[in-house]
Amino acid sequence: MERLMSEFDFLGFNFQRITGLIKGTSYIKIQASKKSQTKLKNKLRAIVKHRTSNTLGVLINKVNQVLRRGWKHYFGGIGYPRAIFFRINGFVVDRFYRWHRRLSQRRSKYLSRGAYEKLRQAGLEYLPTTR
Repeated sequence: MERLMSEFDFLGFNFQRITGLIKGTSYIKIQASKKSQTKLKNKLRAIVKHRTSNTLGVLINKVNQVLRRGWKHYFGGIGYPRAIFFRINGFVVDRFYRWHRRLSQRRSKYLSRGAYEKLRQAGLEYLPTTR
């Protein structure tokens, strides 16, 4: 008898039945749901959006609180969070890059090359992409 539901969302997680590539056996893939990802992205947008009066350090502290308090501990311990954490880290860097471009009408090259490392040196804590 074939299952009717191959995936469902529960408590912010998405559960999927997936067939493995090597042995062909099925397993359950657990990751953060799309809804919880969009909620996090909206929260990060609200923090970084138009706050040009704040310094980089203040914004990094606020973003670190959101990432550390909720996402890192809730979604990091179960399932396969690596790909989603990688995408969220890229989203955070992109938000800071856009914020930095809005600071002045002149082109700034501060975050153009090596943005990941420069933000890490400024104090940003990324979501872990390794176990």
